[in-house]
Amino acid sequence: MTKLLVVDTETGGLHPDRCSLLTLGAVDWEDGRLISEREWAVREARLEIDPASLKAGIERFVADRE
Repeated sequence: MTKLLVVDTETGGLHPDRCSLLTLGAVDWEDGRLISEREWAVREARLEIDPASLKAGIERFVADRE
């Protein structure tokens, strides 16, 4: 039996010292089958997003949070 947990993050840019963590996601695989998946929005008091990230589709995420 092969088990695999994949964790992914979505951030507001490439600079971890100043860009916000936006979401955390995880998928659980067993023997090549998707068992479960989950995504959490991270709430920070102040949202820091690099303007270049807006070109990558972050606008949808920001609109969903408002």
